[in-house]
Amino acid sequence: MLTYTLGEMLSLTGLSVKLLYNDNTNEVVSLADFASKSISTTPVDGTALNMSYNGTSITVSCGIYSVNTNTLMVNRMTPVVNWPTGLTATYGQTLSDISLTSFSNSGLHGRCSPMMSATREHKHTT
Repeated sequence: MLTYTLGEMLSLTGLSVKLLYNDNTNEVVSLADFASKSISTTPVDGTALNMSYNGTSITVSCGIYSVNTNTLMVNRMTPVVNWPTGLTATYGQTLSDISLTSFSNSGLHGRCSPMMSATREHKHTT
């Protein structure tokens, strides 16, 4: 199984194909030389993977011949939430009523007023 995370780019680095000819000779072709041998892949190297690729495979084609790789497994991303410090929200209060003052973000100083509603019965202080 070829495992990726949602949004990650497909990397076919290291992929090679062995071509077998009618005269019993063969040739191993690396990804860098695919175009010169009319070899293609679907999806192509560098494709941003979304959930529609989960459970599919990469098709490698040369002329009338095609072969599939192992199955792609595209995992959902785990979001990371960084709560601002100095924030107190109570049930029923909208975040637009809460302001953060004197914060610093990459050297910028100012005032921030988020535009979301607090919907949980929870008091969060950090």
